Amino acid sequence: MHSTQRLVLVVLVGAISVLSHAQDAFPERALTLVVPYPAGGVADTIARPLAQELGKRLGQPVIIDNRAGANGNIGSAYVARQQPADGYTILLGSTSTLAVNPHIYKSVGYNPVKDLQPLTLTHQMPNVLVVGATTPYKTLTDVTSVAKASPGSLVYGSAGNGNSMHLAGVVFQEKTGTKLMHVPYKGGPPALNDVLGGQIPMMFHNLPAVVSFRQAGKVRV
Repeated sequence: MHSTQRLVLVVLVGAISVLSHAQDAFPERALTLVVPYPAGGVADTIARPLAQELGKRLGQPVIIDNRAGANGNIGSAYVARQQPADGYTILLGSTSTLAVNPHIYKSVGYNPVKDLQPLTLTHQMPNVLVVGATTPYKTLTDVTSVAKASPGSLVYGSAGNGNSMHLAGVVFQEKTGTKLMHVPYKGGPPALNDVLGGQIPMMFHNLPAVVSFRQAGKVRV
């Protein structure tokens, strides 16, 4: 199992000082938790129990709003543009949206330092190499042997350019001295579906997203 770490943070639009103006009245209405990735993915799975517990503590409902696209940039930019910056719109950010994307995209539509205020770290999880159960790859050596014998021919998927899964693949290639072909998807779920369906042989994914499929014998990790 080859892994890298992926961090997930909850951030809110505007400065935290804005909340002090609301004092004890906050929150007076429902909050929106924006997940910048597709429904059904790991971020979405994290967000739902988080929203439920947050709603209990605040005494107001927390509504999930999936705004996927551009490796999380669309949802993140949406949150950053919200006015007034009153704390009612929250973003479930990640390593990609807060640290990586601003360095690999010409414009992400937001400044994670100036436009967003960190609240708390919610999860830390490994990324792992996942291969389809019908592929001939049963060990890491099987994968690296083919990759070295035919550089650039072995395909791996990820949740998008610059995503932690993509970067896990880059690190893997550097560590093993191999060259793989990267196929970016619009989120982890569609990439995993293609691994399960045999359209691509493997991908790097968050461990929690593949545990049940591994237990069912549909993938190897």
